[in-house]
Amino acid sequence: MSPPDAAHSPPEDVFVPAGFLPRSAACVVDLALVLSGQALLGAVLAAVGLPDGLSGFLQALLAAGYFSYPVAARSGQTPGKRFAGIAVVRGDGGPVGPGRALGRYAAWLLSFGTLGLGFLAALLGAQKKALHDYLAGTRVIRSSELDERRRKAVLAVGVLPLPLALAFAFIASSAPSDAPSSAPAPAPEAAREDPALEDLRALRSAVLAYAGGADGSYPSALDAALTNGGLDAVPMLTVSEHDPSDAVEEYGASVCAGDGGLDRSQLRDSGRWAYVADSAAACRGRVFIDCTHPSPDGQPWFAR
Repeated sequence: MSPPDAAHSPPEDVFVPAGFLPRSAACVVDLALVLSGQALLGAVLAAVGLPDGLSGFLQALLAAGYFSYPVAARSGQTPGKRFAGIAVVRGDGGPVGPGRALGRYAAWLLSFGTLGLGFLAALLGAQKKALHDYLAGTRVIRSSELDERRRKAVLAVGVLPLPLALAFAFIASSAPSDAPSSAPAPAPEAAREDPALEDLRALRSAVLAYAGGADGSYPSALDAALTNGGLDAVPMLTVSEHDPSDAVEEYGASVCAGDGGLDRSQLRDSGRWAYVADSAAACRGRVFIDCTHPSPDGQPWFAR
């Protein structure tokens, strides 16, 4: 059954509306053909060096032509609709012209863009119209009777989107919510403090504890303060660009900068623990990491 000429449009009830599964089957076939054509066209255009923007435009033009031209010029049928035995007609049953066909394609994109909800409208109402049919003033009808083998094939292809839709719904429902949870979230790896900084804090605390019990005098060597911090030995230090080491570099007054910091030009960049043992130094008792490379947060290790 082909759509009639515009001059002899019969009443709407002459045609049988196409069911949801035949429409779904036609959509699956058409999308498979369009996406394959776009992939091939994109590969060819990329091979000849066409800019991505122009290539994307031509691929979009291919899709618009595929869904519009056959509907307007070939009895209202894309290849997918021909496979499913259905056709697009105007609301009054007449053939679809070029302008309406292009407008229907634009409305079809809207149905597709609503996560497919526009297509579900075809499950409702006697005419089984989807959102784009209402917007374009069209409807989809059965255009031919299918034999049993073809009918089963159409139904099999038509149900393909259903498990995909269920899988999508399951994934969406299983996705973690952005709502605040009563349980605190574990700290991300990047936010956890580097072990070297934890050990640096422990060594500094040990030195300060020693000085507090020795009338402000700092130990002559770093290991002399270990017991004050509950440490059995100098911890192993591992920083970027250096081998692990538990050795201690001792510095004199020249490493102290006027602003209370350290003079970078005086550092040996040994990758070891460093201790200012000179009692006459302005920064005496200072414990730092003898490394000029950046730590994970971007600051040099010696400035931590």
